[in-house]
Amino acid sequence: MADIIAKLRRQNDPGRKVTRQPPLCTLRQIHLPAGAWAEQPNTHSISIRWQIYLGLNNYAYHFEPLKGTERNRYMPIIEEVRARETERNASVLTTFRALRALKPKMDDIYETHDWTKKKGRGRPRRGQIPSLQVFQKDKMTLSRGLEQLDTYFSHLRRKSRHGKTQQTQHHEGYFKTRFGIIKACTALPLDPWYMAHRPGDPIVHIKRAASPTLFHVPALAGKEDDEEEMHQVGFEGVVPFDYNELYQRFTKHAYSAFMQMVIVALSFDPRDPRYRPLATMKYFQPAYASEFDEVTEKEKACQLAYLRSIWRIKYGKHSSKYPRFLQDQIATSISRFREIGWLMSKLEQIQPQLTLKLYWRYCKDLLKDITGRDAVWLAQDYFDITLAAEAEEMLEDGDTEDIFFYHQTKAARARTRVRAY
Repeated sequence: MADIIAKLRRQNDPGRKVTRQPPLCTLRQIHLPAGAWAEQPNTHSISIRWQIYLGLNNYAYHFEPLKGTERNRYMPIIEEVRARETERNASVLTTFRALRALKPKMDDIYETHDWTKKKGRGRPRRGQIPSLQVFQKDKMTLSRGLEQLDTYFSHLRRKSRHGKTQQTQHHEGYFKTRFGIIKACTALPLDPWYMAHRPGDPIVHIKRAASPTLFHVPALAGKEDDEEEMHQVGFEGVVPFDYNELYQRFTKHAYSAFMQMVIVALSFDPRDPRYRPLATMKYFQPAYASEFDEVTEKEKACQLAYLRSIWRIKYGKHSSKYPRFLQDQIATSISRFREIGWLMSKLEQIQPQLTLKLYWRYCKDLLKDITGRDAVWLAQDYFDITLAAEAEEMLEDGDTEDIFFYHQTKAARARTRVRAY
């Protein structure tokens, strides 16, 4: 045991000093003998004991699969964005109204003032009317400013990322699919705002049928039982969230949820008849109980490296050889692990310098140890399985209002700025 603890201490440090290491007695609790995972006669199975442990300690919700849709999961973040948009729009509108109120006053001065009077040189003192030339210049500047503000405010209302947007005019047609008659855009415009759809809304491609037919009247598209050729549909992602929204999802939810699952699993002792968590929990509580930015990069890296070492001591290095209860739980909660892999992969694409952060690699290494899959493959599974299944469920439920449908060739689509992720 002493050799294991010494090895753990050596492996723990990612080039920095670790703060608040758990004491040796806690590390000894982590290292369970192989027989601890063997099923004992006349007792509950380890899988049942695990479920009791989760229930008695109120840990079960940490492992629940993702629910709802991608957009619903981001709703707290979306509400913050909406609040900022509302505040910004109100500020622009207030400025616009104040300047617009000046225009009739300046027009009245222009029409009624006697411009034949001689004026002094330079700008007039406060309260005095300037020369005709200066006044006309100011009046023209005000008019241009009002036009620019009006254009900008119209743009804000039309291009709101999460609020109600004005539906742009576009070519559309009706297509028969296995989900019924679907209306789809037939010519994507050069517009990055996804036809007024909001981030998180699924994007579905209505593919060309063997005998492609386009109808501009719903009734002509036929019914499900007629002989009209049916179009296939393909999931192509969701309207993307921006970097800040993805980063907030990672730091405020996905990362802490991941750490909670790891620590709860490490704190399980199948031999304890009272189903109490091991003392390890209290030493790593700051890893998920604190705000993400309140824990330094060094501390996060040390926590992740230490947890990975403990995980390998307790459960091993190969996910295929984990105790059956743990394999089953990981399979049940896999959508949560897929999401963190997805977020890390997307954030890396947008901001490659994130990979230079001290904790980043240790998080990905621990994720791979637990699931047996690299973050990139988990991200692909999140796209192919989790998000695609959510879109299909929406289609089966007839919830098509929040889905962006389009029917266009790949070559034509490549010329537009509409991109899924």
